[in-house]
Amino acid sequence: MATTQKKTGGSRASSGGSRAATNKKQPAKTAKSAASRSAGAQSKASQPQPKPFRRELGAVICLLLAVFSSFGYFNMEAVFITLFCELIKGLVGYGFWITPPCLLLGAFILAFHRGRPVRLRLSCALLLPVVFGGIVHGLAAAPLPWESMMVVDLWDGGEALRSGGVISGLLAQCCVTLFTRLGCTIVFVMAFILMGLGAFDRSIVDVADWVFNRPQYEPQEKSAPRPHKAEREKPASAAISAPRTRSKAHDIDIPMDDDPTPQPEPKNPQPKKTEEVSLGAILQKKTHSLFDRTAKVPAPDQVLTGGVPAEEPAVFRPEPISSVTNPEPQPPDPEVIAPVPAKPTEPKKITREEQARAAQEVSNDIQEALEGEDDKPYQYPPLSLLTEGTASIGGEALAELNTNKQRLSDTIHSFGIEANIVNVTRGPSVTRYELELDQGVRLNKLTNLADDIALALGASGVRIAPIPDQVSMVGIEVPNKLVSPVNIHEVIGSKAFTGSASKVSFALGKDIGGNCIVGNIAKLPHLLIAGTTGSGKSVCTNSLIVSLLYKATPDEVRLIMVDPKMVELGIYNGIPHLLIPVVTDPKKAAGALQWAVTEMMKRYRTFAEVGVRDLASYNAKAAKTEGMEKMPQVVVIIDELADLMLVAAKEVEESICRVAQMGRASGMHLVIATQRPSADVITGLMKANIPSRIAFAVASAMESRIILDTMGAEKQVGRGDMLFFPLGAGKPTRVQGCLISDQEVASVVEFVKRSGTAQYDDAVMSEIEQHAAEKEKGSKGVGGSAPEEAEGEYDELIDAAAEVIIETGQASVSMLQRRLKLGYARAARLVDQLEEKGIVGPFEGSKPRQLLITKEQWQEMKYRQGSASPVTVAEPAEALEDDLPPFDVDEAMDRAEEDSL
Repeated sequence: MATTQKKTGGSRASSGGSRAATNKKQPAKTAKSAASRSAGAQSKASQPQPKPFRRELGAVICLLLAVFSSFGYFNMEAVFITLFCELIKGLVGYGFWITPPCLLLGAFILAFHRGRPVRLRLSCALLLPVVFGGIVHGLAAAPLPWESMMVVDLWDGGEALRSGGVISGLLAQCCVTLFTRLGCTIVFVMAFILMGLGAFDRSIVDVADWVFNRPQYEPQEKSAPRPHKAEREKPASAAISAPRTRSKAHDIDIPMDDDPTPQPEPKNPQPKKTEEVSLGAILQKKTHSLFDRTAKVPAPDQVLTGGVPAEEPAVFRPEPISSVTNPEPQPPDPEVIAPVPAKPTEPKKITREEQARAAQEVSNDIQEALEGEDDKPYQYPPLSLLTEGTASIGGEALAELNTNKQRLSDTIHSFGIEANIVNVTRGPSVTRYELELDQGVRLNKLTNLADDIALALGASGVRIAPIPDQVSMVGIEVPNKLVSPVNIHEVIGSKAFTGSASKVSFALGKDIGGNCIVGNIAKLPHLLIAGTTGSGKSVCTNSLIVSLLYKATPDEVRLIMVDPKMVELGIYNGIPHLLIPVVTDPKKAAGALQWAVTEMMKRYRTFAEVGVRDLASYNAKAAKTEGMEKMPQVVVIIDELADLMLVAAKEVEESICRVAQMGRASGMHLVIATQRPSADVITGLMKANIPSRIAFAVASAMESRIILDTMGAEKQVGRGDMLFFPLGAGKPTRVQGCLISDQEVASVVEFVKRSGTAQYDDAVMSEIEQHAAEKEKGSKGVGGSAPEEAEGEYDELIDAAAEVIIETGQASVSMLQRRLKLGYARAARLVDQLEEKGIVGPFEGSKPRQLLITKEQWQEMKYRQGSASPVTVAEPAEALEDDLPPFDVDEAMDRAEEDSL
């Protein structure tokens, strides 16, 4: 026993150090044994030291390799750096880009191992470039045939960073063959994630716990000051004395409001909430405390005054306070408790009686509000009514870009043109390959090869044009096989649209670079939209109108819509922005354009009287002056111009040109669309006065020149692909137009109709109707007769002209000139009057007018008018004034034939 105690004591002394030095009674043997044990322990501890030394050496090597490989990013040339970078590129290809970070990660793992096994972590870190190269190769690189020299091609492609190298490329080619490109991508991405987790010594469970079980920090309200928290540990006397000292300024005694047990009170020490307790709650607590009183209470004056008597200001005894619930002070209690049952019961009776009256008043107010719905403000439609786009660039698109880039470069160099592809920009429907021409290379040498380049790329056509604001840069625009639609939700929700200050801004689409293009009608100031059927004109018009509904109120912008096709714009009938219902009659459309001219001149006269120059200045002055009303901007939208030009070409062209010439300052703007961009529809005068144009796909370069005064529109691919040429732009911009469906248009229009009803201008409608009536003056169709009051306005030779036309079977001005010996002006006027009477058809260019009635119908018209003396057609004009005996019509015609023979 003694020896064991000494040994244990010796061991403790040897481990302690200080006690071993001071203990002189310890035997020498135990000291020697302790020294030998400590020496053995030190020798054992010194045995595994070479492992950290080897790991630190490996960390230094990985760090140096990471630094040297990073020099390859900057194309630094040296013997070792070049060989090492080429080796990595040849093996892993695209994985070279993440090789330096992975080597740094390996150096960190080896340097800070802390005695733990690092073989698995280091292997995962160094295999990350291999997996990354496989991912990119499977997505972007073109597949190689198995019978070719795959290893050599992969090594060369890896050095040029066009493939995944030998290792990553072979793995990717095998996975693509086994699982397709999508399956290969999934396999390599999963492997990359698992290796990354292994390199950082983490598992999926650790990541999930870190994501879902993170501590949530909630802001703590400053509910109570610090001293209240300390009061929980104080004795009952101190806890009770504090409320007493605070309640000296109140009329109600605080100790009576507390519960008989004062312990739960400090749990929520919030003095603000205790001060806001209602009087009913305090009285209710008092009623419950009256039935539980068993001890004595202080004097009534002490309880009612809320403090102690004046002669004992500093004495606070817990015994009387703890026995507050004593039923001794009965006189003051009935006075306090008496009103308790009366106060809750009286309001209930009153509210029941008043609820019926209040409900009646509310119903009356609602009825009045419904009757005066016209005065409520305009509500902008929410963005949620439009569909969000989900298009994204996939692996097939990236492979298409790389393949076309290589083919385009080979094609250009094969024709002997020195140019390098600097950048590739993929748009929604077109990809632009930017070429930098060498000095001395002519542009037309490249543009002449447009058909050859399209043939080499397998495209329907390419457009070659210089890139604005860049030196010696030419863009080759190639249509995409996979078109990404541009939803109008993206453009209307963009900052370019929401940040536009103009109330006539409209969403147009996206350019090749993916930037949102927003137009401003006030700066255009008029717009011509042209293209073939199905190219996207109607969708562009709908997106323009919907953009105006999202941007402006009816007080700021009013619309006039002309739709000769009667199916495109009829859905907008009833929106509050319309000045008149959608015009579908071409004759009324001409009247609407003439009203626009009249309104424009009225505005200019008003501007001259006020002393301003444009609409913005007038509205700014009207906002400061009482009695002046602001004028809205008026946008006239014509869906099909060709139909109007067929009916009333002269009036329509004159009205359009006058509005286009002078409408900018008065706030009158034109948006004209047509599917027949020919010279007889889009005249030179219109083109001169409508400077901004949008060209969709057209059939020939001649039509492109009519719209844009330049070629390029014939290369469009359709489905919203357009060339936008605003006023002031040097060259047109290629834009992919917004896509808006009929369901989206219907939902937006329905919301706008609910927010306000249409208030059509009766004066405008009556003026248009009057013009249409004048246009159809007296005509009631085929066989119709002119009204009696209009008979005196016709030429006296109209009956003779009708006889001549019916006899010959053709209506032309030259024929009337010859047969009736008239001048051109009078003969043309006779033909126009015959058209009004419904005898001949409208003007059809070089063709003669069509005869609408027969000989029998003409005779019925003559006798119905009461004519007793039919006119012969063979007599000269001078003989018509003499009094002639009545002849039969057949006799007159026979005599005419004999005279002609």
